[in-house]
Amino acid sequence: MPHPAHHGRSRRLLLVLLETALILVAIAAAAYLRLGAGATEFLTGDEMPLRALIVVVVCQMCLHYCDLYDQARIAADRRDLIVRTLQALGATSIILALVYYFAPDMALGRGVAVIASALVVPLVIGWRLGFRWLSSQVGPRERLLLVGTNSAAVALARELHLRRDLGVEIVGFVDTDAHRVGQPVFNPGIVGTVDDIPAIVGERGIDKVVVSLADARGKLPMWRLLEMRTQGVRFEHLASVYEEYTGKIAIENLRPSWLIFNAGFERSPWRDAAKRAIDIAAALIGLFLLAPVIGLLAMLIRVTSPGPVFYRQQRVGQGGRVFTVVKLRSMRADAEQGTGAVWAR
Repeated sequence: MPHPAHHGRSRRLLLVLLETALILVAIAAAAYLRLGAGATEFLTGDEMPLRALIVVVVCQMCLHYCDLYDQARIAADRRDLIVRTLQALGATSIILALVYYFAPDMALGRGVAVIASALVVPLVIGWRLGFRWLSSQVGPRERLLLVGTNSAAVALARELHLRRDLGVEIVGFVDTDAHRVGQPVFNPGIVGTVDDIPAIVGERGIDKVVVSLADARGKLPMWRLLEMRTQGVRFEHLASVYEEYTGKIAIENLRPSWLIFNAGFERSPWRDAAKRAIDIAAALIGLFLLAPVIGLLAMLIRVTSPGPVFYRQQRVGQGGRVFTVVKLRSMRADAEQGTGAVWAR
């Protein structure tokens, strides 16, 4: 049986490849609309592969940065999907404008770039919405068995039932009490006891057996689960599955052990460096674009209120490092003189 994680990777790879193809089609179509017969020479030029590569890399980077290749975001609600896609494509335009400013030879040309941008927006958004619809029409690719019937397990089942486009099916619940077998919990109900897990996995093609940690301590026979694990049954923490599919945290199911062994703390130096570079580039671009607005607001603050234009306050960042945040002052200069810094209310 394929590892369930392969489904998510295959989904992301399919999105990346087809969106890359859409971007390249948009560039080609824009060239023919703008240049007519001269488009063939433009598209077959020596520098064209590098120009197209820059556009594709920047666009895919922005889509990734907006979490649009995350499992939960792939099947997000339509409004969130459209907003995030527009944000990603808007950031792509800003970054490419900056790249073309410093490397004009890599530019597609003003006319081609404008038309390509106008084509990419509906193509990518339409493809995303179409992919979301297709995902809801295709049969479930992962079948889950939930061990435990606490509120977090029921909440996971309810959310996955409502979001069928995730391609996940809850086969049923497992309980320690044999007398509860057959009782409804949500949809479906309790299909067996803990001892029935291996049989249920084999008979119903279960991909993941999801264990609620709130039910594990003192209720579930951990040695029996360990024995099943050695027999090939794959167990997952409910909190991990809930986060994977919904993008949210099941607070009541958090335990120190989950935090200690969770893969979310794994960090890559390359990823940290890329994120830092993107953060700095986005901040500089934002400051450059908003400089006229900041200047106007500074003048209004100076005219309407005595005191400094900017407000400075110490904050604590990553690793306990203290830094100074600088922002436009939005209250009286002496507002916290008698109390010091206080929580907003």
